Amino acid sequence: MFKVGVIWSADIMNRIWSPFDSFTRPFVAKRTELLYVKAAQFESALSNFLHDGMVYDSTVSWGTNFDDVGDEALWHGIAVAMWCLKYSVTKDSADLEQIRTGMVGLDLHQTAHGEPVRRLIRGVQDPLNPKTSFIDDVSNDGGTGHILGIYYAWKYGDADIKQKAAVLARGIGDEILNNNYCLIGPTGVSTTYGKLIDGPLTNPMALTLCLAILKVASVVTADPKYDAAYQDVLDTYGSARLYNYPKVSFLSFNNWNDDHRAAIHLSILADFDDRFTSGLKRLWKLNKDSGNAWVAYLCGKHFSIPASDLIPCTTRMNEFYIEDENNSQKINSTNPAVGGLGIKFKKYAPLWFMSGKLVADQPLPLWWTGSQDFRWQRCAYSIDDWIGNTTPNQKFFGVDFLIAYWGFKQQNWI
Repeated sequence: MFKVGVIWSADIMNRIWSPFDSFTRPFVAKRTELLYVKAAQFESALSNFLHDGMVYDSTVSWGTNFDDVGDEALWHGIAVAMWCLKYSVTKDSADLEQIRTGMVGLDLHQTAHGEPVRRLIRGVQDPLNPKTSFIDDVSNDGGTGHILGIYYAWKYGDADIKQKAAVLARGIGDEILNNNYCLIGPTGVSTTYGKLIDGPLTNPMALTLCLAILKVASVVTADPKYDAAYQDVLDTYGSARLYNYPKVSFLSFNNWNDDHRAAIHLSILADFDDRFTSGLKRLWKLNKDSGNAWVAYLCGKHFSIPASDLIPCTTRMNEFYIEDENNSQKINSTNPAVGGLGIKFKKYAPLWFMSGKLVADQPLPLWWTGSQDFRWQRCAYSIDDWIGNTTPNQKFFGVDFLIAYWGFKQQNWI
């Protein structure tokens, strides 16, 4: 109850003193391209981020595509989910095969360690030699993408894919069920960020991930043990509706990768239980001025979003350009064109004694700002990015555009 009260109070302060304004600026084009043209470009580039036909990484450094695993379990799951959304629209057999191929990577992330019992890992540097190149210590971020990929594969795939999804859902379901609701390492101890349920210290983001994993395992496998655990966790932590608050922000204090993860968890849960829709509505209030198209999709599946609220999303989607998907320096603090868009910069401190950080009061045109591995989990109000990177050495995989594009297509919003 205390946690919910603090977050609820922060929500009120955010509404009163938010440093961010409504999205009013116009679309700023580098050149005119229809969205389906952009989608074809980004999809064509995806082969550069697929290791040996098995796993996707979000980032490629110049000269190699498996030098840094990062959050591969997260991003591979997101990529599989993207193919699922695309197939739900196209019903193209080639897209179905992309899902089937993606299942290999999802399975690898539970089995690459070679141990007799499945458990989730962070990723593999070389999928052809996983036992000598797998990276452990998976985060709960990895769990988010992994369970989304499993769930969407089961939801949209054929009978063979559904069967494979059931094996995977049981794998991660058993991992947390048999280890005190933790994602674990090889010794059976929780990974650094793998403890999902921790008594009074339980984080609402971790709570909703735990619930999402148990619910997917319950539905996909039809094994009652997962539903029993789901009900137990919900009964223990549900009275104060802590599950409605996985995203916590306070003015300019914000962990931006929480927004889309909270939306993923709540959207999965709301597919089966309307009580989680309230959390999605709260989340949309926090995001609607940022033009976060991926969060819009996850929320708009469950309640009606006015067409006017989707305009910032489509504006930002139209501002993706494939050649900008790298870590090149972008400087806007001295850009005179910013004022012409009615955008102002604010050095905003959450508390009076802090120095604060310079932010824009609404998102700058996307191609003016520094690209990221996944735009929808990065700050939309940044001004100067990748400072000093005048010669880029990384590329990003563009699934942020693709998953929002196919989600919007599925909902007939574009």
